[in-house]
Amino acid sequence: MIMKLIAAAAVLSGFASSPVLAATINLGAIPVDGNLSYNGQLGNNNQSDRINFSIVQDTLSTTYAVLNQSTNVTGLVAQLYTSGGVATGAALSTPEGSSTSATYSGLLAGDYYYTVSGTNVQGNAQYTLGLFSSAAAPAPGPAGLAVFGVGAGMLAWQRRRKRRSAAS
Repeated sequence: MIMKLIAAAAVLSGFASSPVLAATINLGAIPVDGNLSYNGQLGNNNQSDRINFSIVQDTLSTTYAVLNQSTNVTGLVAQLYTSGGVATGAALSTPEGSSTSATYSGLLAGDYYYTVSGTNVQGNAQYTLGLFSSAAAPAPGPAGLAVFGVGAGMLAWQRRRKRRSAAS
């Protein structure tokens, strides 16, 4: 009987030290030149939220993440993962009561998620994770090149005209 109690206590102590998945949040797709954000709250002990999002097109050149935290959280960390569970980039880690950001260039279309974990030390342990995207600059098409050519031709014509009037 005592051995069973000791074994149960050992198992329960292992659960207490590992992060508990508090919530899974689905934010949807990041719009081109847009943003998504989530305001989370960590419960008691160590907890970890999973925040899912997707990128629907490869034309996003850069994705930015900003992590803000209240003063009631210690060890707040956010890590970006691919849908296959592969960590991408460095983890975002913030000192108590501050914020930090990261830039991810060239993320391809697909599903991603952040895990946000920390320790609630005094009730109301809130954080905000903001995701922002910017589109890659489009390559100029034939119409853009034609406008550029007309503009360059007009500048050359003006310069030539000024030279002729100065020579007269």
